[in-house]
This record gives sequence, structure tokens and C-alpha cells, in this order.
Amino acid sequence: MKKLLTAVLALLLLSTVFGIATDTRISSIRPQHESGFFVEFSSIGYSFENNEITSQPLFDILGQFNLGFRHYFTKNTVLSAQGFFVDTQFVPTVYWGAERTDPGIFVLLGRTYLHGDYPIYNLSVKPHIELLSGGAIIDDGYAIGSLGKSAITVAFSVNTNIEIFSRVESGWLMDVLRSSTDTSVQETINQVRRDTAYAVANAGLTWYYDSYSGIEIGYRFFLLNRDSLLTYFQGFSYTDYVFNYFKLMNDSLPPEEKFIIPFITTDYYISFSVKF
Repeated sequence: MKKLLTAVLALLLLSTVFGIATDTRISSIRPQHESGFFVEFSSIGYSFENNEITSQPLFDILGQFNLGFRHYFTKNTVLSAQGFFVDTQFVPTVYWGAERTDPGIFVLLGRTYLHGDYPIYNLSVKPHIELLSGGAIIDDGYAIGSLGKSAITVAFSVNTNIEIFSRVESGWLMDVLRSSTDTSVQETINQVRRDTAYAVANAGLTWYYDSYSGIEIGYRFFLLNRDSLLTYFQGFSYTDYVFNYFKLMNDSLPPEEKFIIPFITTDYYISFSVKF
């Protein structure tokens, strides 16, 4: 936790030094909307001062209640937080008239990140710190795990919307909050924390085709613990999560049944919606 707080403070210091005095030719940060209400893809939101509040109504009507918040320290540094509260019995009870049954299960999901994009002539440095959390509440019991991730990207601008980049990313299990007081569970968590930290490097090309989206084409190679369970959480876009899902499926198959899907199950990849 101390290392994470130190990294956050360092990133905010970079924001203070570079965030106002420099201008980004290519930014990996989605610009803030104009003041007032806005609609973006599946989200609706409200923008005010340096902040935005958003929600995705299509998830709400399915019992996946969600809320997002963004704060722009400067145009080069953004803090984003999004949370989901999922009622697993919402659809059958609300739409089908079913009775609630025991045990009641509620799922909690969260993603918070601090991202910077600091240009220096044709180069830009993009530090990123992220916290993923997920868990469940079952009656009076609960368990919520948290995964810390960090990355540093260095990019060279080819023109106004294309850059060549290299990135190093790492991830580690931070902790698991739980209602259980069993000491053996904590020993298992400590062992998993020691054994599952990973590091992965990426290199490739990014094309930002508008103010909100981009396409990243690259190659990833693992520097540490390629077989770690946490590698199924590597990456930062929804396309990365698709890659992780198919990687999980493929890794669970015997050698003779493994499959290859270009850019999905391979280490060379295409990633969409790469802006933060």
C-alpha cells in the first residue's frame, strides 16, 4: 500500500509540473465533455467544473447498478472510478414475479485508475496506476479481493494521430477483505500474493482515429510469471479482457485441443478503445 501511495503522489507531482505548461499532440486521455448533460455510447452523464458523473442505464435495468466518476486534475492527468452493484435476483423478481430465495447474493465490482500523459517534444510518457476490485456479499458473509496494476508507456509521435510505443505493466494481489476470521485463509492469501505477481511488456503502434477512441496493434511478451492467474487480468481495455477470456479457455484445454485465433489467442494483438 505504501508503494502504491508513493506512486500516486509521484504521478500527481508530474501532473503539477507538466500538466499545464505543455500541450499534447496525441493524448491517450479522453477530453472532458462540455458543461451539462451528455450522451456517450451506452452512457449518460453530467459534466461540471473538472468533473464528470456517468451511468449506463442499460445495465441498471438488468440489476447491474453502476456509477462512474472522472476528475481532470489537468488535461494531462485524469482520475477515473467506476463501480457496479449487481443484484443476482433482480431480473427474475422484478420482471418475472419470482420470490426472492436464500441465500441472497450481491456482486461488487470496481475499477479505479489514475492516468497521465506528459509530452516532451515528439515523445510522451504515460504512467498508469489502477486498482481492480471484485467480490460478493452472501447473506452476512462477504469477500472482496483487490488487484493492483501499474504501467509506464513511452511513445514517439509519428504524426498527429499515430504513435509508436513500448510499455511495461505489472500486477499483484493486494488483499482480500472478508468476513471469515480463519487464519489459514490469510496464510493462503499471503502465499498467492507472493507467487502470482506478473510483469508483461508490449510494443507496437497506436492510431487515435478520434477524440475518444483508438486502435492499438502490438506484441506482448511476459517478463515474469506468464502462467500466473493474475495474467488473466492483464491489459487495460475491454479487448484485453476478451483476450484474457480466450486465453483462460485455451489454457484449460489439453495440448491436442488448443486453438489459435489470430490477434486473440496469440501474443500479437489488436486492442480497441485504448483511450482512458
